[in-house]
Amino acid sequence: MPRRAPPTAAPLGSPPDFSPGGGPAESRVIDPSWDRERLTALFSEANFAGSCTMDILTALFGSKNDVTLLQECARAVLVFVYGIVLMRLSGRRTFGKWSALDIVVSVIVGSTLSRVLTASVPLWPTLAAMAVLIALHWLAAKAAAKSDWWSRFLEGPPIVLATDGKVDEEARLSYSISRADLLEALHQKGLTGIEQTSSITIEPNGKLTIVSAK
Repeated sequence: MPRRAPPTAAPLGSPPDFSPGGGPAESRVIDPSWDRERLTALFSEANFAGSCTMDILTALFGSKNDVTLLQECARAVLVFVYGIVLMRLSGRRTFGKWSALDIVVSVIVGSTLSRVLTASVPLWPTLAAMAVLIALHWLAAKAAAKSDWWSRFLEGPPIVLATDGKVDEEARLSYSISRADLLEALHQKGLTGIEQTSSITIEPNGKLTIVSAK
């Protein structure tokens, strides 16, 4: 009977032989440099792809303090779409309620996106920071909706300015509400005098709520 030749070790730098005829497991030699070479090649390919992507984005939108007319127009489209997406994600209360929480977020987002448009700040880090800010606003709004304590902390409690036609002068002066402001709110309600009201309240969003006397 012919004698079977002993298995040979895999050549240096080549992948190990795992074929059925490769011989017993203990006789196979695995070259560790092969894995390192493959990983190095994969990382190099990933870095090359990332570099090409950044080159394309820079060509489209420019870089900080260096944009052409077309790049600024492209930034305008990006900021417009991105701003709408952010506001949609933040919820309708951003425009409907206008509490202190909503005003702060709206002002910061608007002013920062305008700086992105003029290329006075880095594009992608700033857009990422805006996403984080909207996420914080969403979490804070959810917390305020579920907890009265958080609602009072973030938005403040309602303040009663008048009861049964009598104005609390200390509260009115404390919150800088003039008599002209009260009269304007009364006229919008179709009333002519404070004595016609049951209560006047400053809501957390700063609006005056008037309940007329029955």
